[in-house]
Formats: sequence, C-alpha cells, structure tokens
Amino acid sequence: MRYCPPGLPKLKNPSDFYHLNAVMECEQANTNLYSFNGNLLILQAQVVYPGDSVTSKTSKENGVSTSESLSKRLGKALKDSIRSRLSTKFADDDDDELPSGGSKFLQIPITMENMLLRGTKLKNTDYIYGLVVYTGVDTRLAQNSKEINAKFPTADRSINSFLLVVMGFLVLMVTLYTSLHFVWLRSDVLEAAWYLPANSINVLYTVETAFAYLVLFYYIVPLSLYVTIELQTFFGSMYFVWDNEMRCPVTGTPALCNTSDLNEELGQIEYLFSDKTGTLTENIMQFRHCSINGIRYMYNKESETLFPQNQFTPVELQDSENSDVRNFFKTLALCHTVQVITQEQLKKRISGSRRKQQVKRETSPETNSITPSDHLEFQASSPDELALLESCAELHVRFLGDQNEILTLSVCGKIEKFKRHYVLEFDADRKCMSVILENDDGEIWLLTKGAESTILPNGVAGSIEKSNQHVDEFAQLGLRTLAVAKKQLTREELDKFTKKLNKTRRLVKDREEKMRELYKSIETNLYILGATGVEDQLQHGVQDTLIALSRAGIRIWVLTGDKVETAVNVAIACGLLLPSSVQMKITNFKSGHDLKEHLLNVEVSGEVDDNTTFIIDGESLAIAFDVCAGLLCSVLMKAGRVVCCRMAPLQKAQVVSMVKSTPKKPITAAVGDGANDVAMIQEAHIGLGIFGKEGRQAARSADFAVARFSFLKKAILVHGHWYYVRLATLILYFFYKNVVLIFPPAYSAFYSAFSTQSLFDAIFMTFYNILFTSAPIFAFALQDQPVPAKTLLANPHLYKDISKNRLLTWKPFSIWIIRAVYHSLIVYFFPLCSLQGLDNISDWSSLGIFMIVGVITLVNFMLLTHTKYITGWILFAYSFSCITFFGTTTAYTETDMRPTIDSGELRHTFFMVLFEPVFWLNMVILMALVLVPDILLKYYETKKQGAIATKQTAEYFRPIISPR
Repeated sequence: MRYCPPGLPKLKNPSDFYHLNAVMECEQANTNLYSFNGNLLILQAQVVYPGDSVTSKTSKENGVSTSESLSKRLGKALKDSIRSRLSTKFADDDDDELPSGGSKFLQIPITMENMLLRGTKLKNTDYIYGLVVYTGVDTRLAQNSKEINAKFPTADRSINSFLLVVMGFLVLMVTLYTSLHFVWLRSDVLEAAWYLPANSINVLYTVETAFAYLVLFYYIVPLSLYVTIELQTFFGSMYFVWDNEMRCPVTGTPALCNTSDLNEELGQIEYLFSDKTGTLTENIMQFRHCSINGIRYMYNKESETLFPQNQFTPVELQDSENSDVRNFFKTLALCHTVQVITQEQLKKRISGSRRKQQVKRETSPETNSITPSDHLEFQASSPDELALLESCAELHVRFLGDQNEILTLSVCGKIEKFKRHYVLEFDADRKCMSVILENDDGEIWLLTKGAESTILPNGVAGSIEKSNQHVDEFAQLGLRTLAVAKKQLTREELDKFTKKLNKTRRLVKDREEKMRELYKSIETNLYILGATGVEDQLQHGVQDTLIALSRAGIRIWVLTGDKVETAVNVAIACGLLLPSSVQMKITNFKSGHDLKEHLLNVEVSGEVDDNTTFIIDGESLAIAFDVCAGLLCSVLMKAGRVVCCRMAPLQKAQVVSMVKSTPKKPITAAVGDGANDVAMIQEAHIGLGIFGKEGRQAARSADFAVARFSFLKKAILVHGHWYYVRLATLILYFFYKNVVLIFPPAYSAFYSAFSTQSLFDAIFMTFYNILFTSAPIFAFALQDQPVPAKTLLANPHLYKDISKNRLLTWKPFSIWIIRAVYHSLIVYFFPLCSLQGLDNISDWSSLGIFMIVGVITLVNFMLLTHTKYITGWILFAYSFSCITFFGTTTAYTETDMRPTIDSGELRHTFFMVLFEPVFWLNMVILMALVLVPDILLKYYETKKQGAIATKQTAEYFRPIISPR
C-alpha cells in the first residue's frame, strides 16, 4: 500500500494544482526498489496542520491509493527562489506541531511508502493526483533493466572451428595437388605422351591449375550446412510449440518459441536460475496451522473449521471459553494493510464510463458503506495477509474495511470499530509489521506480526516457548511462519511515540534508519499470542522437476526478492533444500572487510561441496560485487544449490552474468514469470518465461516460454536432448558426406597424372548436396528421437552424456572424418580392383557412375544406421532422394538436350552400368564392407553405455535403499 505524505494541503479539484507552488527534491536515479529519500518543498500557507483531514486528492476519503498521475513541474527559477527563502530546518524542532510562522516554506519528507513504481496498477480508487518524479530511463524499473546482448549457440563455435580446419585442409590439398601437377609435367612419362598438348609453365597457368583444383575440391566445405541448419532450427521449433504435453490443461496455452536459433542450447544447460513467486509457486497462499496460547490448531479449508491438534471437535469462536482464539483472529483481522471492496462496487467501477466517474469525483466521493452480508473482495499487497484475512472471514471474524482510519470488524455477527493511529510498515531489518489502534473502550494496542526470529525474542509474556516449538514444527512442514503478538500502550506512550515519529519523518539524513530504530523501540515487551503456518502452494510437479534437473547435473539457484525465511521455506517445500543439506548463510553483512574475511574462511575450510546450500541476501551480495566478486563466485559455485533473497531485478542479472563469465563459461538458463525477471532472462544464455499471473512480459522477452514450471522437465530433458543430438549429427554428417564425395576424385588424380580431370561429372557434384543427400538428413534432423521420451524422463542422468557440448568436440569430429576417409577408400579402390577386365564398364565414365552411385547410396545408408525413430516422413525423404538421383541421372544420360546440356561421355552409360549383374554384386559387398564395422561398433557402444547407465542409476538410488 502507498500513502499520501502527511502535511499536504487540501487539494479538492484539478484547479487546486494550478496554484500549488512546490519543488520535489529526490535522489539521483538508482536501482533500489525498497527505499527512497526525498523532500517536498511547499508553501506553508498551503500546509495542513494537525486537526485538518484530507491529504492528497483521491476518490477514497482515506487518501490511500496504488498508482500515479501527472502534475505540473516547477522550473529551476522557482526552485532557486524557494531555496533562498528556506531558512528554517524543521527536522531539528522538538515540537511535533508544524510551525505557523518564521518561514514561508515547509520541508515534507517523502519515503518509499509515498512512492509508486512505474507499471503499478490502480486499485481501491478511481483516480489519484500525483507528481511524476522519474521518467523514461530514470525510473527504477528502467534502471534495473539491461541492454540486450546477442545470443549465439554453442554449436556455432564448433562449426566455425571445424570449418577453419577444413578450409585449411582445402588450401593444403590445392597447394599439394598443384605442385604434384607440375612435377608430373616435368616427368618423362608425360614427355612421351605425344597425344597431350604441350603446356608452358608460367604464372597464369599456375593460377589456372590452382583454381581448377579449388573448384574440384571446394565441395569439401559444406556451404549448404548453414542453410540446412537455419531451416532445421526454424521448423524444429514448431515441434516445441506443437507438444500437447506442454500445453496448459487449464487455459490451453501452448508452449512458445521466440528464438529458434537456440533450440539445441536446451540440451546444454549447466546452471538454472529461477525466480520463486509465480514461477515455483502458484502465488496462492492457504492458511493451514496456527498456535494459540500454547495450543496447536489445524485449519480445514474445505469445511472452514478449526480443530485442536489430535482432536475432532471444531472450535466455535462465539463460545466464551474460546476468547483466546477469538482475540487471536481479531488481531490477524486488524494487523494488516488490506483494502476491502464489494463485488457491486467493483462492477460499478469497471462498468462506469470515464465521464460519469469524473462527475462522481467532484460530487459524491465513494464511501465504504459495507455490511456483513456483502460479498467482500480483499485486495492485498501480500498474499500471506490475504490468506490470513480470508481465513479469519471464514471463521466469522470479518474485516469490513476502513473509512477515515476507522476499522470495522464483524466478530461472530457483532460489529466492533477501532481507530487506527499508525501503520508500522514491514522492512527487511525488523522483519515484522505493526499497527497501533484504539478500541471503543479507549484502550490503545500495538498489534504486530512477523518473523519469529524478531517477535519471540521481544516477548516477555504469553506462550513464548510453545509458540517457538510450534513454529519449528510448521517450518518442517514447509510452511511460511509468522509470530503474532500484542502490547497495550498508555496515552502518554502514544503521544511520546507520535512526537518522535513526526520529528523523525522530517529528517533529511539517515531517515530510514532512524524510523527503523523508532519502530524497534516500541515493538518490545510483547505479549506472545501465537503463530501461524501458511502454505504457499507449489505448482504441480515442481518438486519432481527440480529433483530431475538436479539428477541431470544442472545446478539450480533460486533468485527471489522475498525475505530469507520465505525463500528458505519454499526451497524446503519444493525439495531443493534436503534435510541432509548443509546450510551456510551469507546475510546481514554491512562491511566489505567482514564479508571478505567470512568468504575466505569458508573457502579455506573446504566444507563446501554438492551437499551445501548457500543462502545470501541482496545487501550482502551488493557489497560482495564491489569488494570481492571473484571470491564470492568461486565459493558459491562449489555449492550444490544457492538461494539468493531480497534481490533487485538488476542483481538477478548480475548474478547470472557473474556465473556465465567464469573461466569455464558454463551455459546458463534463467526462468521467471514477471517483469522484474526480464533482465535476468535476457542476460542468461537461454531465457525461459512462465505465463504467470503477473502478465506476459517475461514470456515475450524469453527465448522459450511455457505455462507451468513442470513443463521445463520435458522441455530440457527431452526436447533439449533431441535438439542437440539431431543438430550435432547433422553437422558431423555434413562434413562426413562431403569428405566421402571429394576423396575419390582426389585418389583418381594419382591415376590421371594430376590433370585436374574430375572423376564425377559436374551435375553429380552440383546436385549432391541439393537433391541427392539433402532430404534424408533434413527429415532426420526434424523427427529422429535418439532416445525415447519416457526413457529420458525416467533417467535424467542421460542428460549428462550430451552436456558441455560433448558431441561437437574434436574427438567425435575426428571419428567421423576417419570414418569418411575409410569409406572413401572402400568406395574408390574396391570398384577399381573388382572391375578389372570388364571392358564394357571399365572406362573412366562408367567407373565414375559406379562410384557416385556407391557414394550416394553409402552416405544415405550410413545416416539410416544412425536413425532411431523411423517415421513416414523419413521414409519419404529417402524415397525422394532415390527418385531424384535416378530421375536426374536418367534424364541427363539418356535424353538428348543438346545444345543446352551435353552429357558428353556419359551418354547411355548409366543404364549400361545398371544392367551389369556385377554392379549389383559389388554394391552389396561394398555396403557390407562399409556398414558392418560401423554397425558392430555402434552395438558395442550401446552395450557399454547401457552398462554405465545401469551403474549410475544404482549409485543414485543406493543411498535411499535400506539394507536388509
């Protein structure tokens, strides 16, 4: 909730703003979302003194709103004039009354409770008047955003490295064969060949020869590889969207792929950075347990009843013997900042036109005339408060709203009213919030709720020990816990607090710290009423997904803006923090020296391992970034899990950048559901968005988006695995098949005196990558499933086999190249030897036809041996390749298309070779010589991997299997 600052003039109409003379002093633009320090310099004649009512103009009489508007700014001249006239510092006055003379201007402090961030929604009021402090890039959200960096897949680096090697080899081949050509020109053999024309050796002839060899051998460079990859990634991303198992069962929202270039990166994730609220959780709280006066109670949401532990008789709050329980829930129903609106008011507000609303604003302001029979809707900034208040209403302690700081309760049908004096807002240091109110009997009470680590140590009476015990039990259940207490104040204590509060609010320096100390001073000597346990409902399948991703070797870091206790409780509930995990906290550090010394001690101790979980807050993280960022990163990356709390959006991005910039350059992914996660999502190598309740900005900014966090299990373990294996096979296969194509002509050069005569006709070289071998690999790269989806989901450790770009390193590349060389040797020399003595098909043209058929058949069958999932489209692709080859070759060799196309010596050669039985026998033997060793090798590798997988599975489950 946000409030108008005290001391503002009465502003009833828009015309009042035209006469307002004021200057806003504010901080320089920064990234802090939780504090603000500024002042409003305003003419004292327009100031409201104690006893006056309205602060700033809204449609609500209590002056509370949750959005911002625009007012006229004052120029620099007016500001200088005000500064020159400002002679009195009211922050030093001891009197809590604002002065009525001495200075024409008043300095009103502006804190974060008076400020609103860009993008907030208007609630509880139709309109407000405000002053825009920051605009454009100076807004806090813009300050927390980052400039988008281009993302490049890991496979591109491997492709570039392979291409450099192949191009270097091409240059070496051209140089070597050109040199050997001139060696043969000077040999006695060619001098005796009178039928060859004599060639003079000069620079031009040397260049022509080198260029001829370059044209002959340049096919070894897979130029069509990039085109194929682009098509494969584009069409492959559609399968991600079409996966019905990743479609939201409630809304029907399918998965989204915004960037097809990063498909295979889903199979390379090493670090996953996740937001908490709305990403891991539903952001829906449910009240489950409470401790009242040392007795533990359980709340049944379905029946809306409260039961003592181990009893089955529900508690009736109206009974006199249950006064403690009734007072406990009255405290919960009063200690909050929730606003109430009826459904009729909400419908009327939505359906009313803007013109009618304007008339209403100036004539009859909206009132909170709410009755106990009205159906209420609570609007809260905290889902915890919302859950508690809804549970109170279900137990017949209904909060009916507030009007002019008068709170109305319906307690078991009886109306009770309370005057609220102050709301002491929650902050991360105090870890609690309080209200000071007065009942009809004139009793003044301070009601407080917050973290047990803050409330219970300040307790002097009540069920302190039992409440502490029950809080620990609630925490073990993974519930979010709050302690509840109260304290009665005298009129003198309230007046003294009011005086100090007014004085502190007018401070310019250290205002936030002084306010915090003042709040702490009154939140002491408490009477402990009990504690609550609220369940933040996890999304379905979150725990299973996190466990599976951890087994896959992915380290998971949770980055959240919530407080430490909340984040830890959720981490426990979702299985990220195991009972056996060792928790190490890096929190509440104020000094860089102390933090660095602590990190050094942790690093030297050697106690950090995969079973360690670090918990660090945003304040300590900011100090570490300035003092010892490298040391912090080194320590955190040794742990199995990290939970970062109270983080600003920019800090989330900084953490991701810190990890991805380490020497090992791990692949990172970030997942979030809100606008505050955009910077983190864009900084990571892979951005994952969740279609959440906070809008779709995260989903639009991400590379991939799904409706539920649990869908990431299949997206990463299945689609990521498939995408990467397919692409890796596509890349290596392209280099393989081009080497198989080029090496036979290279071998033939030794039999043709290095005369640059090609063994294969130009039409075969031209259509080799375009028609004859393109369809099967394209269909494979789209539809093959190297491992079944069920197997990948049941065995997440298989993800480790492809991590760290294992399939695109120099070892698999070398294996494919060696395989290509071996196959090219068989394809060339086996026909050359076996066709000796066959006059009708032993000529150069027939030999070329024989070998090109062998090359195309071989590379297509080789791909087939690597295909694990045969579909109709894959069979169609092989049929298309066969038909296009035989159709093109037949048309080229058997059809007279001169003078456009001249088949030359290949005329009628193709069918002459096909009609020879020895051709088919040689093809069968050739395929056996080439493919059988590969098939046996793959069988051996499969058996070996299966044994390793069985061993890894047994080692994983061994700790949870009890010996007999």
